[in-house]
Amino acid sequence: MNDKEERLKKINHKALIALATSQILVETLDDLKGTNFYRQQRANQMNNTVKVLERFCDEHYDKTWKAEPELMQETEVSIEEILKQIVNAEPQRLITISKMLKKGAIVFVDNEHEDYDENA
Repeated sequence: MNDKEERLKKINHKALIALATSQILVETLDDLKGTNFYRQQRANQMNNTVKVLERFCDEHYDKTWKAEPELMQETEVSIEEILKQIVNAEPQRLITISKMLKKGAIVFVDNEHEDYDENA
């Protein structure tokens, strides 16, 4: 893979994370309806941000989706699931997850993809 392809791959990855994160924020704001924190103006601003990011993402990762649709779909769903778990986690649980990552209890290895057996 040449430098240009590698750079585009990184852009696609960041765009996907930005889009998934913004969608989770919109959902989180929706969950706050009826509270003092919720403001329709904030919700409208986030919805507009998501639309802008979707247009940006469409430009940058259309090719990747076409080349590896299953991997991209699984990646998007996984990012959204991780973000939902973070959004719903109690502060102490977030601290624990962070410590586990820092200590290497959870290790991510580049270019490896192993199927997780949910029944194990």
